[in-house]
Amino acid sequence: MDIIILDLFIGQSDPIVNLELIQKNFPTIPVVILSQESSLFWQVIMFRHGIKAYLHKEGDKPLMIQRLLQVFQGETIMSNEVAEILVKGSRTKSFELSLEYKDILSYLTQGFMPKEIAKKLNQSESSIEKKLKHIRELYSARSNYELIIKILPKQHPLLEL
Repeated sequence: MDIIILDLFIGQSDPIVNLELIQKNFPTIPVVILSQESSLFWQVIMFRHGIKAYLHKEGDKPLMIQRLLQVFQGETIMSNEVAEILVKGSRTKSFELSLEYKDILSYLTQGFMPKEIAKKLNQSESSIEKKLKHIRELYSARSNYELIIKILPKQHPLLEL
């Protein structure tokens, strides 16, 4: 059995495009990401696109080998944190948000930082931070990245780059 180990970022290329090209050309071979990037954002996106494991380059080498053997045996290996986001994300309630909160979320999903959102909406950065905190509480998200993952549908263009 074969396995493909892919670095998340290869030069200026797009990680999702790279993964999709590999999956298109080798659909039966499991793909494992090996990266220095440890953000939940990328882990969740890559698992949504079908990887079997996400390993950190600086991780424990014997554990890394064990994880690769598990993938060889057909298992998918993910942290509890990623699994929780994927499960909760599929069950996330839909809240009726005010137009202002929807605008904040729209800017957030476009990659704007709170300071930039504040400027666009002519508000203080602390006001935007408080509103984002409230939205995160509604969606049980611990970070803005996790919030983005939860609110965007799986097929959203941002997650299909």
